[in-house]
Amino acid sequence: MTFEEVYRNLNSNQKIAVNSIEGSVMVVAGPGTGKTQVLGARVANIIKKTDTSPENILCLTFTEAATTALRLRLNQFMGSESYKVNVYTYHGFCNTVIQENKDLFGIQDLDPISELEVVEVMREIVDELPNDSKLKRYVGDVYYDIRNLLKLFGLMKKDNLTANDIITQVDAKLEEMLTDEKYLYKRKSGDNNKGDLNLRTYNADKEPLEKLEEAASLLGEYAAKLAKRKRYDFNDMIAWVLSALKNNEDLLLKYQEMYQYFLVDEYQDTNGAQNELLYTLISYWENPNVFVVGDDDQSVYKFQGANVENIFEFYKRYEDHIKLVILDQNYRSSQSILDGSNAIIKHNEERLVGKVPNLNKEITAANEKVANIKNALKVVEYPNTFQEIVSITSKLKKLKSNGVSLSDVGIMYRNHRQSEELIKYLEAEGISYNVAKTQDVLEVPLVHQLNNFLTYLSLEGQKLDSGQHLMFEILHYHNFRHLSALDIARISTDLSKERNTGWREQLNGVAAKLEIGSDAKKELRAFVADVEFWLKEIHNITLQMFVERIMSK
Repeated sequence: MTFEEVYRNLNSNQKIAVNSIEGSVMVVAGPGTGKTQVLGARVANIIKKTDTSPENILCLTFTEAATTALRLRLNQFMGSESYKVNVYTYHGFCNTVIQENKDLFGIQDLDPISELEVVEVMREIVDELPNDSKLKRYVGDVYYDIRNLLKLFGLMKKDNLTANDIITQVDAKLEEMLTDEKYLYKRKSGDNNKGDLNLRTYNADKEPLEKLEEAASLLGEYAAKLAKRKRYDFNDMIAWVLSALKNNEDLLLKYQEMYQYFLVDEYQDTNGAQNELLYTLISYWENPNVFVVGDDDQSVYKFQGANVENIFEFYKRYEDHIKLVILDQNYRSSQSILDGSNAIIKHNEERLVGKVPNLNKEITAANEKVANIKNALKVVEYPNTFQEIVSITSKLKKLKSNGVSLSDVGIMYRNHRQSEELIKYLEAEGISYNVAKTQDVLEVPLVHQLNNFLTYLSLEGQKLDSGQHLMFEILHYHNFRHLSALDIARISTDLSKERNTGWREQLNGVAAKLEIGSDAKKELRAFVADVEFWLKEIHNITLQMFVERIMSK
């Protein structure tokens, strides 16, 4: 589809946004109003109507999914030229700046850490916690706190807080609690007089604060482990680049000369550091060519530091020049859905409509196929979670008995934990379901086994017997037909007596001495031969080929 064809199908407000090429533009785009279409069309229009090259346009998005969606849309409009347009997430852009200026950042040998490596590092930290740590778990998911720890580390980096800053704040809070009426007896109780400290109440709130102190102190350990691996994380990227741009005029001018047009998607989800990065990049111009698209009603990353006030701040900063465009035609939902959502969101007192004059955000259904569907929203409240689950299940059974395919039914919930009890009940009632839920790849048994085996080979490839602590577990992975778990235990016991030699050197000899069948001995010797083969191959083929061959073997 050409740009001209797309442009003809835009509604009037979308065309205004696409045609507003110069200066500061803020587009308030409600859900389903075609913002990605507008972003892509505007980029194509800039190139069509100006002498700007694709390389001189910078598009910043909030997620990799948004980056992919925008690139696909640009490709529809522009073909191969679309790949010259700079489309990045904030972290992707910062990583590019770092990689292009490694000498300046002093990180010649550093690379960004992958998500898999982050999990590995965090598991190492949790495993190394002392036995008396308030963060150490002995039952259930021992790595349960990893996500919260990473969230804390991220917030500390975004706000430039050290562990000492957190400890100082916590200590001040604990001191304040000693005189807070909430933690004092209101009347005499046993040996405690009115005004005495209620230790039970105090300690209940003290414990999570002490956990916070300990958690904050782990940031240094996290940084040390990243440095040891020659890695840095996403939050380091933005902080480093922002500091460099502010303190190195030549670097800032380099990127201000490179980019003449700036477009920002999902602007409501930017946090303070990301917003400051944008303002720094466009600081050269009084009225920069910057185009932001967002909707304060759709902010979903506040837990990561996102601040919907950024939208209003942008409006106030460029109020004398800004072009304000409202996308108010929805192509996704029926009017009843839109009216229902508006009835809820209008109670939010921090919306833009209360701050920007003459701003009307009421959305109209514009898709003729769904606009007039009359299914009204119904709000049902239950006394407890169990009754809610029973009611949902009952409704599903009724729909099914009425001939409705359950594959056409969706159940939405706030987080996956809320779905666990419902899933149990659905299974008990024999109702099939499909959960859109990601899985921790490190929890997959095959991946865990592969990771351990690769770690063993890596260690052994560097130093003989440095990975032998993994061998006992690895022997249980192998698909032996004749070597039992008891045989493996006997091998381990026998090898433990040979203090001067390791597993690799002794496995063949032990196999000959043990009272195990000849077939089991052959299998063990074949396994040892395989290990020696892979230790040679590790230096001869690429990592990808190496992993593929091990998995196929």
